[in-house]
Amino acid sequence: MQPEFESTNGIFRYSLCDRCNNKTGYRYSNDYATRAGLIRPHAIDTNANETVSIDVSKIHPLRIIKQATLMMLSTSTPTDFAHHQFVSAPNRDRRDLAGIDINYPTKNWLVKAFQDLRLFVRQRDNTTFPHGVRVYLFVGVGRRIGFSTGIFSQVDLDARSVFFGAATGLYPLHWIFAFDSQPHREMLDVTEWSSYGYKERFRADIEVPIRWLVGHYPTDFRSPQDLTTFHFIHSMEFEGFVPSTSDDRDILLGEALFFARTLAKRTDKGHLISRFSTGTFYESGSVNGWLPNGNAEDARQVLESRLNQLESRRKRM
Repeated sequence: MQPEFESTNGIFRYSLCDRCNNKTGYRYSNDYATRAGLIRPHAIDTNANETVSIDVSKIHPLRIIKQATLMMLSTSTPTDFAHHQFVSAPNRDRRDLAGIDINYPTKNWLVKAFQDLRLFVRQRDNTTFPHGVRVYLFVGVGRRIGFSTGIFSQVDLDARSVFFGAATGLYPLHWIFAFDSQPHREMLDVTEWSSYGYKERFRADIEVPIRWLVGHYPTDFRSPQDLTTFHFIHSMEFEGFVPSTSDDRDILLGEALFFARTLAKRTDKGHLISRFSTGTFYESGSVNGWLPNGNAEDARQVLESRLNQLESRRKRM
């Protein structure tokens, strides 16, 4: 696998040889592009967390799942996870994983699964998908355009379980490949698309979930507002805020806001501004916000802009 390169034409990597790229492109990419085009009008922020019905009667599902599998194989190898002995979750350490049964996929199992996946892609009419591998689909909206991870692990501390998978995709279609484990997030399981014939079309409409994709982790479907709240609370912890033992996000947010207000200075216009090493908190009436890495003047300008927008909306009502 060659590294990625940046150029004026975007980011690219050496992955497939010309022969394989041309052959698979001819066989699978047209259907894939057509389906992406059908979904793109629905991939808007206002549809986040909804499920939309798509008419795909003219699309061949086997070709789409083969193209998605090819994308995953181009960015992942069965040894991606070989040297990772510790599974973790964001903002957690080893002690949080006590009692969780972590069963790593073995190297031999992954090598065999990847061999079968390569054969599945190379042979146009092959409908044999490896046991223990499942494919999930979701439509991503937000700022992130694409995702390619290699094999990753993800811990759900509430479910006390670990998921092993690989993510790949470009807006609007995103794919999660599960390796002998169950994902913790709700997505459309499309593994059975591998059982269709090469010339066989979809038999019915499909229901596609649309999810926020603005975070830095695969299947992190939190909204921009949820991420901002999360970052603000943890930024306040870094600045000295000591949260209660509550797991309620609203309670923690209220405590973090109280901490920020306590250290705030009032401007000549009555606004509250709190400057921290990680950013600046601002508030005036019902309008507040957190500006990561921003200074007091930046925060003042953002706050006054939001207040002006709010006043304009009131006048139009």
